[in-house]
Amino acid sequence: MRTIGLSRRCMLMGSAAFCVPGVLQAKPVAAPCEPSRIPPPPVARRDPVVDRLWGVDVPDPYRWMETDSDPDWLPFLKGQTAHTRAVLDRLPGRAAHRDRIARWSSAGSSIASSYAVSALQAGGEGVFFARHAPDGSGLQIWMRSETEGSARRVFAAPADAGGKAPSIDWWRVSPDGRHVAVGLSEGGSENATARIVEVDSGRLLPDRLERAMLGFVSWLADSSGFFITRFAAGSKPTDGDYLSKCKVWLHRIGTDPSADVLVFAHDMPGVGESDRLLLEVAEQPGEDWVLGVAFYTTDVNPVFVADRSGVLAGKPQWRRIADRDELVNHNRMSNAGIGVLGGKVLLLSNKDAPNGRILSIDPAAPDLAGAQVEVPEGNVVIQSFLAGSGRLAILDLDAGVNRLRIKPADGGIRPVPLPVEGTVLGLDTRPDGGVLVMATSWLDPPTALLLPPEGTAMRVLRLEPPPAKVPEGMEALRIVARARDGTMVPVSLIAGKGIARDGSHPMLMHVYGAARLPFDARYDPAFLAFVEAGGVVAVAHVRGGGEYGRRWAEAAYGERKPVSYRDLIDCCEAVIGQGWTSPERLVITGASGAGMVLGMALVERPDLFAAVIPEVATLNMLRFEFTANGRGSQAPDMSVTTEQGFRNLLAIDGYANVREGVAYPAVLLTHGANDIRVAPWMSAKMAAAVQHASRSRKPVLLRIDFDAGHGIGTGATAHLELMADIQAFTFWQTGVPAFQPRPC
Repeated sequence: MRTIGLSRRCMLMGSAAFCVPGVLQAKPVAAPCEPSRIPPPPVARRDPVVDRLWGVDVPDPYRWMETDSDPDWLPFLKGQTAHTRAVLDRLPGRAAHRDRIARWSSAGSSIASSYAVSALQAGGEGVFFARHAPDGSGLQIWMRSETEGSARRVFAAPADAGGKAPSIDWWRVSPDGRHVAVGLSEGGSENATARIVEVDSGRLLPDRLERAMLGFVSWLADSSGFFITRFAAGSKPTDGDYLSKCKVWLHRIGTDPSADVLVFAHDMPGVGESDRLLLEVAEQPGEDWVLGVAFYTTDVNPVFVADRSGVLAGKPQWRRIADRDELVNHNRMSNAGIGVLGGKVLLLSNKDAPNGRILSIDPAAPDLAGAQVEVPEGNVVIQSFLAGSGRLAILDLDAGVNRLRIKPADGGIRPVPLPVEGTVLGLDTRPDGGVLVMATSWLDPPTALLLPPEGTAMRVLRLEPPPAKVPEGMEALRIVARARDGTMVPVSLIAGKGIARDGSHPMLMHVYGAARLPFDARYDPAFLAFVEAGGVVAVAHVRGGGEYGRRWAEAAYGERKPVSYRDLIDCCEAVIGQGWTSPERLVITGASGAGMVLGMALVERPDLFAAVIPEVATLNMLRFEFTANGRGSQAPDMSVTTEQGFRNLLAIDGYANVREGVAYPAVLLTHGANDIRVAPWMSAKMAAAVQHASRSRKPVLLRIDFDAGHGIGTGATAHLELMADIQAFTFWQTGVPAFQPRPC
């Protein structure tokens, strides 16, 4: 339980000073009008399917798309994608803008981060980090040691006979730095096989552990093996019960997986949790106790403790130390919020403390009612903490900006200033007590920092050549929008300094607003390319996300979830009112859980946007619990099995609320065919519904990447092409001359 890898997601841009010749102000480039070369999109068949749910008829004419064996399914996806590809490739400015994004990418940092793992990890005397491969094919693992001085590549996934390399979905470094456990999957499927890399040689050891999708791996203190969560034998991610009956095993390096020791399961004594829940076990080096977690759909989950010796012997005696109602805040993708330090179990709890406080209990006689307060609640949110090497590193969230505090075992809490005002992408402790930090912001590339064991100031670690600086003419700023209920909602902006606020600038407004995760400030070359081309990027920090902790998230949960998309609408009206953009130049976009926000904003206010761009988005929430990722995991107030749950879901289901005869704006939906988190049919059904219903005659395009999934492990080249498509589509629909096709 050593590393923290923190969450994902920008601001306002655009200035005459950044209008590149031939992009916004030059005459449009004439493109040959060859309509015969643009294949028409296939028209989806409509079936008379109607669900009667709690007295309400819910039509679902494209239900057939949920069956991937339907003979019309693959032709529909391929035909739609062929049409979309031809349309986007015909945009005159796309190729030049793609090159612009590529230039920004090559001039910036190549360090990669993931929601599933820390952006940097300590191991032995080395600092490990992931980089984008120079050819854009995927991620590589690199290491910089104190003795070697410069970084060297540790591992790049080998290509097969056809030249395709698997994705690195996750990676975990052993405490001694001699091995790295990696999750490799094909085509973005996330159906990872765990392999072990020998750091000195870079070779893969024979060990192969299949069905290790989520990267729930925790190394033993002596680096001889690790705990790993694996799914049922014979299952595959597309199965409805794939997430059922997962188990946690102890694997020793060099042993046959069939000999692995079972250490944590739903039906073990002391556990007794539903077999629909995910499980994880983690230990803290140097401690005698290990922790187990059973995951629900939220970040508050039951926590268990067991004596380490019994676990290693395959005879664990698990005891529950916290249930869901204790509001122990644990991020399942980062091991943040629970830990063991000095023989005590530490828990980040929101019970009676909305901003969080850190409690400690005796694992030998766990009693949360009598817990001691190690770190009291303050005025800012405690986002997470990391226990290790005798120190407690506390990560705070102050209005969306990360702050760091350190608490030694025998001392008081002290703040540690960070040279970058933004987001901490990674946090880890070294065996010597040093603390590693990876920080970034909208205008600062990822920067690796080290706080020495006895030091009070961070020093920069040079993991790669320094990237080019962002021009002085760009700035990041924040405004606030007044929501309809009076709440002040932040909007982050990246812009050219001093731009005219006359409504003339194309704006790409990003949003998330789900899963209690903040849309954090993160350096993105595509954002900077959009600014350079004269556009404006914004991020609406709507309720439902985690920018202000649990209270901000729960203000838009259950029956209150519509607050998220209403906040987005109010933010859009605010930036329009302040002259940053105008409805005909405003495009909204977001990924994954943002689909609930985007879909409803589209159907509620089609007049407010030039275009809507959902990426791998949850657009049909009434059907989410029938997917592999949602089956059996929905809380009653977000499930069609209860009347209140049904009504809550209907209120945030964009697909179910599409109405015929409405003049909808342009829409570009993107998805990976191998996505197991959000089913591709969500985008396909939405595309078909809007294509059928809209009377605006504006394009509704579906873009499917048949070699990708939800985006985990996607290579830099594939991401570059996606960003080029999204931004070229945005410039086209907002009237930028250089992106307008020649009329036919």
